[in-house]
Amino acid sequence: MATIVEKLNTVRNAKHVSLETVALNGISADRYRQFVHSNDNITLGEITTMLDLLTMSFAELWINTDEWDDTHGVQLDGAQTMSAEELAQKRDKTEQEYRDTGYKGFHLIALTFDVLHKRRVQAAYREPLDAILAELSRYQMFTHFEMQVFSQLAPVLRASEFYPLYEIFIRSVPEFTSYIPQRVGELVLRVHYRALVLLIHDSVNSVETMRFVLHAISKQPNNAGNLELRMLAHYAELLEEYFFGNPVHAENEFRIFIEAAQRRQVALMSFGEMTFDLAGIWQVVTSKRRHLKNDGKSLFTKSYEDQTFVSLNENIRDSVAHICAVKGISKDELLGFGISKQRLDTIVDQPELMTLTEMLKMMHILRVEPTDITVYAKLTVRTPGVDWNDSFAACTADDFKTMIQTEEDAYERTENPRHLLNSFTYRGLAGQHLVDKWLLSDEASQLARDVQGYLDSLQVWQEADHRVARWAMLDCEDIEDVIYRALFLSRHVENRDIFRTPLNVVLHDLEPVLIQALLKRDQTRFEKILTVMNRAAAGDSKIMQWANWRTRMAVNNLYATFFDDPVEAMRQLERFFTDYQMLTGKSFITSRYQVLLNDINDIYGLA
Repeated sequence: MATIVEKLNTVRNAKHVSLETVALNGISADRYRQFVHSNDNITLGEITTMLDLLTMSFAELWINTDEWDDTHGVQLDGAQTMSAEELAQKRDKTEQEYRDTGYKGFHLIALTFDVLHKRRVQAAYREPLDAILAELSRYQMFTHFEMQVFSQLAPVLRASEFYPLYEIFIRSVPEFTSYIPQRVGELVLRVHYRALVLLIHDSVNSVETMRFVLHAISKQPNNAGNLELRMLAHYAELLEEYFFGNPVHAENEFRIFIEAAQRRQVALMSFGEMTFDLAGIWQVVTSKRRHLKNDGKSLFTKSYEDQTFVSLNENIRDSVAHICAVKGISKDELLGFGISKQRLDTIVDQPELMTLTEMLKMMHILRVEPTDITVYAKLTVRTPGVDWNDSFAACTADDFKTMIQTEEDAYERTENPRHLLNSFTYRGLAGQHLVDKWLLSDEASQLARDVQGYLDSLQVWQEADHRVARWAMLDCEDIEDVIYRALFLSRHVENRDIFRTPLNVVLHDLEPVLIQALLKRDQTRFEKILTVMNRAAAGDSKIMQWANWRTRMAVNNLYATFFDDPVEAMRQLERFFTDYQMLTGKSFITSRYQVLLNDINDIYGLA
């Protein structure tokens, strides 16, 4: 493997970012050569600049380098399905790393594997579990690292142990308000599921405990790409209505909810060994209504409304200081890992001067992961191409025009590819949201040619490049070439379940060209594309466990009905939109879908 700096330089060469362009963005050629030949010498500010130029996230840069290790390898994922031997090996390996380095994160991971191993072989695990609980209960917030530990231990915790940590978890979840990667989404679902299940236990008899859990789940951050989280939030709203509002109305609304869930085959949520039965949980939780006590002792220290939620600053200095405070990490602990007091003061006051070596130490000491840094430390810009439809639904044509021009001007001035990718994204969003039959327009074809020209200039792609690749196919007449490109892009994606690259590139990238074929009334082209998408879905059991992707594919297959019976197809599509609203409490019809529906009505004579 390469070092982080070697990887930076390899990607720079592969993406043809010249030293002149680097210099335009604040790093001289001499300075660049200096840190390329000294991996320890690059600073945080320089890494930020380079990631911006290379349109990379920090997590994407970090993976598979010499600096990548077990505290940052999110290797707790999948631990529930590991064999006893694998769990013991992981425990011993990470405990040895703790003895070698002194980093507490290794020790917590080793203790977690010890609990899981002893549980698997039916041995007593109270001692390592108590050690973990003693450490985590000291914190005021969790980063992704502690969230993973908590989610792995949740199934073995009693209500009196689980809910105090759940309170910390709830305060920390807003870290992922604008970006919920697949790993975090599944983790959050597991924790909320356990919170609901524990409400059933006889030891939980407090009205305020019930109120806290249901309100916390109903307020869980979610977006259009996290259908399960949206469903769970609405499900909790219905339970809140049952317990604290009108139970008869709530029962009726739940009946509609569960019927829609059954029609859409999402009444059971399965993630590995966990199956969340929406109807079953409703029945047992609601049965507790008459057993709750208004004066029962809450298992939480404060009400949900009185919690102090995570609100980390965008500058790293304040974020580091805050993490130290909420995790109880003292300055003496930082100094104990070889960072002098004078140097520590410099880092805190001017974090952009922190060297790579110092940053790696800080990540270990603070127990933060690349995911955390990508999300809240603002080490990279927001990745172009993220599904921002909700955010941009209110934008006018003039708004989009200004945004596009701003990015194009910035690209001309700095030669920074990020601005070019942003302009591509805004052009695509503007067309989808505002322009009738945009997918059939000359503007869409021109965008396709521009994106393809950019991609052809690269020897290596990052996730930001993959996210705009879908537009390149809109000007491709040869259907076999379209299919070849989609499969080629899929093979290009590495570590797809770690970053924001679409979980299934084939399904993601072929959607626009599938709808384009629908609007062209080209049934042969449509059916060939849909066949490839269905084959990709059938071969990817992991992605199809997610309701969001199952429903997207259900809609894609529904589109095929328009060629034979447009009236019935529209009836089924409208039913899907109604079911979605019943399941989530939110409308599926954003401005993008409204434009698409208008196009379909017009082209198929349904207006």
